[in-house]
Amino acid sequence: MLKINTSTPFITALIALLLLFWLEFVQATDNRVALVIGNSNYRGNAFLENVATDAHHFAEALKKLNFRVIYKDNLSRKEMQNAIEQFKEDLRDGGIGLFYFAGHGLQFEGENYLIPIGAENVFITLDKKRLERKTTKLSDILKVMQGADNRIIILDACHKNPFQELGRGKPSGLTPVKVEDGTLIAYAAKPGQVVAENNPYTKNIISEIQKPDLSITEVFLRVEAIVREKTGGQQESESESKLKVDFYFAGKSDSWLTMLFWLVILLIGGFLKILYALIKRKKVFKFDVITVNARGEEIKRTPQQAQYYTENLGNSVSLEMVSLPGGRFLMGSPETEKGRESKESPQHKVTVKSFYMGKYTVTQAQWQVIMGDNPSEFLGDNRPVDNVTYEMAEAFCKRLSKMTGKIYRLPSETEWEYACRAGTTTPFHFGETISTELANYDGDYAYALGPQGVDRHQTTEVGRFFHNAFGLYDMHGNVWEWTYGVVQRGGSWSNPPTVARSAYRLECKPSDKPKNNVGFRLVKI
Repeated sequence: MLKINTSTPFITALIALLLLFWLEFVQATDNRVALVIGNSNYRGNAFLENVATDAHHFAEALKKLNFRVIYKDNLSRKEMQNAIEQFKEDLRDGGIGLFYFAGHGLQFEGENYLIPIGAENVFITLDKKRLERKTTKLSDILKVMQGADNRIIILDACHKNPFQELGRGKPSGLTPVKVEDGTLIAYAAKPGQVVAENNPYTKNIISEIQKPDLSITEVFLRVEAIVREKTGGQQESESESKLKVDFYFAGKSDSWLTMLFWLVILLIGGFLKILYALIKRKKVFKFDVITVNARGEEIKRTPQQAQYYTENLGNSVSLEMVSLPGGRFLMGSPETEKGRESKESPQHKVTVKSFYMGKYTVTQAQWQVIMGDNPSEFLGDNRPVDNVTYEMAEAFCKRLSKMTGKIYRLPSETEWEYACRAGTTTPFHFGETISTELANYDGDYAYALGPQGVDRHQTTEVGRFFHNAFGLYDMHGNVWEWTYGVVQRGGSWSNPPTVARSAYRLECKPSDKPKNNVGFRLVKI
């Protein structure tokens, strides 16, 4: 095993310089994710001119500032919820999360509600249950953004109640929100007020965020002054910040950082030697990837290889973690896929960063070493651990992380489906169908034109069948696999092949009782 003596002057100086350099430049490399929604096409008097256009221009400006942007316009409530769920997944890696909404909003009983297209009539008769059913609560957005280290919320939603002149509905404007640590909330108009007819708010945000050396606090102070001046005091925007860092949209240009950069370069040769020694520790394994036709017959066998590392757990038990490259894929299933359910839609493209995933589901031997017991019904050291609840899987991850000093966790649904598909778009990573020669499921049932097979009535040892193109075993069948968010994926030995498809989702509860067809697989970032 490679050992690095961090007490030497060279290494100590290098680490100190790299830390300083990283602290200042973290914003340039940090994960920046934004969800931008512009709703204009409300019905009748509720129509908002230029709102979606402003949102589009704002999204384009953020892209130039290294944000990964999810831009949507004129969304129904269901479409808003889908966009927010995608936003939540993209925030799993932390960093800066920015939510921008332009459109109608209203306040009721201390809560702010963002109005989707098609829900305009909520202004007329305000009812809490109706609002929660028809709209999106700002507090729910804030909960979704908890995965980000710093959260920026910009609300250009302080428009006049379209029904107020008719004597119906509640006065316009939003209500103040308690700002938590790590959060900034900005309003186009002060809480309780509405925007001017020619609202200059978003246009000036776009202008100011592109200027280097302006912190986010300075950006909004300048925007507030400009808005007040351009509207003759008719519109007063407002912001409150408790961000953990003084964030700069367009970066900072301190000259001393250039000097620091060159100091790091002088030491980089030695650093690269260390890095090269670390890289040499990675191991590679080779395998064949099987592809089948619509009848489940093998038509191609492709040689493949993948990198992995081994985590020694003690007692001659180890954990193999495979390196998965980052990429972009289409998540969900098409309407034409046999057996698909509505909860697999809509299909949407997702970008995934590189990560490590267990070559196999967690085995009973691994569980025994870490947890000291074995809850499984189908015993065998090399079989997957079963009878595992969501909370038990989470406890395993925490204990393993504490033991190794690395962060192990359950995969997100996005990570799991990306890993399962391994570049494929078919129902199974093997192709259009599957057989019990390729996976362990209830073979009394067939999928599409595929064959019936055997029903083994129990789990099988991990690694008995074939890998996918990433080098992962048993992504279809054997045991259901928990994912972050309390959803199981992959099907099991006791289920028909329809639910073993790459896109199938089984929504569960943390309180669900243990089952002999449920296990889990690990991820490490």
